[in-house]
Amino acid sequence: MIHKTDQWLKKYLKETEVQNANTSQRFQLQQNYLISPLQKYFNGVPLENIQLHLHQFGLFIPHKKENDKLKRWMKRDYKSKVQKLFEHFQDKWDGPSTSIFLFPSNEENRELSHVFSGNSGLSFPDKLFLFLSAEATTKQLAALFLHEYSHVCRLDRKYSKNKELNLLDAMILEGIAEVLVRKKLGDEAGNKYLKNLDHATFIKYWNRWIKGNEEVTRKDPLHDQIMFGSYRVPKNLGYLLGFYLVNHYIDNNTMSSKKMIYLDNEVFMDVFS
Repeated sequence: MIHKTDQWLKKYLKETEVQNANTSQRFQLQQNYLISPLQKYFNGVPLENIQLHLHQFGLFIPHKKENDKLKRWMKRDYKSKVQKLFEHFQDKWDGPSTSIFLFPSNEENRELSHVFSGNSGLSFPDKLFLFLSAEATTKQLAALFLHEYSHVCRLDRKYSKNKELNLLDAMILEGIAEVLVRKKLGDEAGNKYLKNLDHATFIKYWNRWIKGNEEVTRKDPLHDQIMFGSYRVPKNLGYLLGFYLVNHYIDNNTMSSKKMIYLDNEVFMDVFS
């Protein structure tokens, strides 16, 4: 189900104009009109926590000069395009029904704009968020949807709702999504940070950062340091190594995208055989 976030956004925009709202007021209005309807999908998590989490993953940051861009965003027919993608790939991958939320992205985020063309997403077993720029192309929209919905399919099929994902789970999840996007839409549609490593470099990084840490969860700061990089860990290391694991396996084994999405983690570890 694609929720009517465009209607929520209209109410938000109208109220910002009625109040001639400053930035602080806009944060509160965003919480009132865009975040509050989401609370029931987050089991009562405080609104400010949901808002901060979505900001961290690409939701637009309220500010005084945003209205023209948001109005331009609303003229794009993203909802019908996502509906077609959802119907097609739900059938093709035997995927679950899910709640889908479309929102404008934070186009002022330089990294988001440079690496992902201003688009990003966030997935859960029962819902997904697509944060889109006002200029997102059909191909960029498809790439983002494929990436995020593949997450939803794998999370729904392979993990119980109470299972906390560990580092290896996250790496494989991201690797599958990235390989899938490139298979369907070409390398240029993928994450610009990711590149094919040579095997020696992969082994060096694995032994240095991953070996012995495969079971680390997000409760441990090391999880995100490895996935995203830090002052001492190469940027996006978890994504890079997950991409290598999945890509290596797919290069040596012909299969459908559907089968790849649901493979066990252990299958991809044949790189060490």
